Amino acid sequence: MKFEIDCQTHSHYSPDAEKSPLAIFERARSLGLKGVIVTDHNTTSHFLNIKKVAKATGLMTCLALEITATYENSDIHILAYGNNMDAKILESMLKRIRESYNKRSKAMIQKLSKAGIAQIDFEKLLKKSKSACVTKPAIADAFAHIKKIDQKSALAFFERGGVAYVPYGTWIPTPEAVVKLICKAGGKAVFAHPGDFFGKRSSLPEEKREPAFLKLMDILLGAGLAGIEVWYPSHTKELENKFKKVAKENDLLTTGGSDWHGPKFTPNREVGQRGISVSQFKKLIS
Repeated sequence: MKFEIDCQTHSHYSPDAEKSPLAIFERARSLGLKGVIVTDHNTTSHFLNIKKVAKATGLMTCLALEITATYENSDIHILAYGNNMDAKILESMLKRIRESYNKRSKAMIQKLSKAGIAQIDFEKLLKKSKSACVTKPAIADAFAHIKKIDQKSALAFFERGGVAYVPYGTWIPTPEAVVKLICKAGGKAVFAHPGDFFGKRSSLPEEKREPAFLKLMDILLGAGLAGIEVWYPSHTKELENKFKKVAKENDLLTTGGSDWHGPKFTPNREVGQRGISVSQFKKLIS
């Protein structure tokens, strides 16, 4: 299947991505895409550049971002789309999330130090960040450089079960709160890579994931959810069909994206690997 518009990519305004918005748009154009959307994590810092870059490259796009949440001790991400979103309303939550991520990152670095494994300079990482936020991938990148190991091996130290893992605190918002915020800001909320709820981002036993997912969908629909990400690199055909059925039953928009963070962070992915058609995009921004 040939996708025309990639609805999820990340620029260097995300703490775990490396390329500029312009570089992403130029890559998308070189690959023959008709559009690409930058959905940086927990920030609106990239908003000012997007329309200018889209005009320069002749590609379709809209303002967007990805917000972190948690449900049943599982990571949930919600995408927000819309050219008329109020950044001030969004930042009322995002600023708190970024500040709390920094506290969590400091705690991870401290655990690494106490274990006698490595010393990492948090302030140096923060200074390099374009989003005023330091997260696990940035710490892992510095750790990989110190230990001369690959990024994936380094990241394992900071994931669940790793010696420097620190769980989210009560500061992380619920998916319901995130969806309501996006709606209040004038955007459309989309459940990002829902397949992760059945895999790596879930802490629930396998037999409890399906009922928990259905309960979560009811909550999100009640909060104003507009869509669900169907086409995603780690989604199997079975999951794609599952989420298409969920979308049809609940009159939701269907989206798709590569979740590209650049060759260093996502070496096995490519812009446009997943996405949607122009007609689907027009529904998303209408």
